[in-house]
Amino acid sequence: MSQDCLPLQASEVVPEPVKMRSKEIQTSKILCQAIAFLKPVPKTNGLEKSPTYQVMGEPIYWDELVRNYKQLVIKWHPDNNPSVEAVGRIQLITQIYQELKTHWMTKYSPLISLSRIGEENLQRAMSQKLPWTPKSFWV
Repeated sequence: MSQDCLPLQASEVVPEPVKMRSKEIQTSKILCQAIAFLKPVPKTNGLEKSPTYQVMGEPIYWDELVRNYKQLVIKWHPDNNPSVEAVGRIQLITQIYQELKTHWMTKYSPLISLSRIGEENLQRAMSQKLPWTPKSFWV
């Protein structure tokens, strides 16, 4: 590990702007090293770009689907959100989640090969119409 990645010693006196810049550089180096250890995102079949997946936060992995579902339920549950449309939104979120959860490993995971899903099924998923824009669930 290079010497410039180590924190400054307490005895070193550095002017304030230089201290701040040094901390930014150190943080950047640490982040770069951490990113190097991450697994690359695998090639997907494109399902995560469909409207229903966008409602769910474009999950690629199962744990992302579950986490995003929980966040959406907290945000749109009628007890937490008194708006008129909250009931409809929570029903749609739950319906999408139940369908994805039931068949995630067999036909809905974005990691399943496109040849197994079929081009026509992908096109059908992309052309689905929803009563609200997918991004409006996350704003």
